[in-house]
This record gives sequence, structure tokens and C-alpha cells, in this order.
Amino acid sequence: MGLFMNEGPYVQVKNGNGKIETLKSKTNTPIWTGPLVIMQNEISASASEILGGMVQDYGRGIVVGSPQSYGKGTVQTFVDLNRFLSTNDDFGSLKLTIQKFYRVTGESTQKKGIEADVKMNDLFTHAEIGERYDDYALAWDKIQPAAFNRITTLDIATLQKNSATRLAKDKDYQLLQESAKWREALNKEESITLNETKFNEVMKERKTQIKKFESLIKLNNGLKFIRYNDELAREKTDDVFKKKSENWVKNLQRDLYLKETVNIISEMK
Repeated sequence: MGLFMNEGPYVQVKNGNGKIETLKSKTNTPIWTGPLVIMQNEISASASEILGGMVQDYGRGIVVGSPQSYGKGTVQTFVDLNRFLSTNDDFGSLKLTIQKFYRVTGESTQKKGIEADVKMNDLFTHAEIGERYDDYALAWDKIQPAAFNRITTLDIATLQKNSATRLAKDKDYQLLQESAKWREALNKEESITLNETKFNEVMKERKTQIKKFESLIKLNNGLKFIRYNDELAREKTDDVFKKKSENWVKNLQRDLYLKETVNIISEMK
């Protein structure tokens, strides 16, 4: 929190006895005070949800990405079993849930996660990912809000409208949505024909679809990425680091979500 805003509460935690503690940042010298966007997907969980929720609640910025994050609003700790036994054998440890955490508004992120301000579906949007799909996940609940002041009120409605207009015209993004729905439909198939002719027809159709989506691997979002001088210097003597760095940049260059996030940031005031 201290990187982006002044002092104040950023999360609340409640233990099994119902005791609530408010954790606060005491920093009054944020490193960045400009436009702020937090990106998320379906597997963004725990600490990242604390950050996303805090940015939303204070009005410091917005969350962009998957409609809903993972929804892990609990805190765990490990208990070493050998602490209770007089033996040289290693009995391992138990992972115990000891607390739930809450946004400064008092709302839990458990099961519900963080709802993005600007929603962008991805390859996992149609998959059953998140604690809300777990049989024995703890329930969502709410406690009293902490005392905090919103920094500003962003014109989120305009950002949402402009983003939706751009994405509707983005052929690569629309193709990605089609690919996601097709992949999820395949995952839900529970049977396949044993008739050779029909099977070959199914495989032919799948190959056609795969070929259709190949362009997504080669797309370029048009963004330019500049590495630090110390990284460029290291690449001259470290081939492994150089390869990782090159792959990292390639992945960034075909990231449609990063491209749209940059567009959104450019419109924030």
C-alpha cells in the first residue's frame, strides 16, 4: 500500500475467536502517485486480492481483467508435528487455516474474490476455477468497515464504455474469446464416437479449429518494451538470463490484456 498511497488501513483480519485486527500502512511517501491499474485473472488470489481490493476501495485506481478473481480470503500457517513428539522421525507438518481477511469496507474476498472494474474474459473465464467451486470452502461474510477515506472518484463508467468499444473492434480479442469457449466445450465432452469415419471427421474439425487459432500465438500488440541497462549488460555474459529475458519480452508483446490496460491508463485522469 505504501508504494501507491499515504498511511491508512489496508486489510482487516479475524481469527477463530472473532478477534479483529486492522493492519495499517504508516508510510506517507508513496513512490507512485500517478494512474494505477491492477491486472488480475481467475487465479489471482490471496495477497493480490488484498491489493486489488484496497486500490478499489480507496478509489486509488481500478482493477482490469477477469470478471472475478480466485476468492481466497483466508490465512494459513504450518504447524510442525515434531514439536509435539519425542522422536527423530519426521512426521511433517499440518497446514491450518487460522484467520480470514477482509477489505477495509468490511467485505470478505472469500469465494467472491475481486470483481474487476473493467472486465476482460480470457482462456480460463469459462472454467470452474476458484474457491467458490470447492465443496468445503469457507463462506463469504462481512464485518464492520475500518475508518478510511476514499482518495478520489474515478470516472469508471467512461473507462468501461471506451474499453468495451475497443474490444468489440479488436479481432484478436474476439478470436481469443472464441478459442476460450471452444476449449471449454472440449473439456466438457464426456464421450467420443468409436465409429472410425465419424471419429476422423471430429479430428479433422478440431485441426481446422486449431489452425484458426494459431494466429493468437504470433500476434503483436504493438507495444515497445525497453529493458534496463544492467539487464542488457548481464545478457552479454549470461546466456540463460538472455534467453529468459527474450522470451519474457515476446510474451509481453503478444499480451492483448496488457495492450488494453495501457489504453485504459492513458485515459485515466
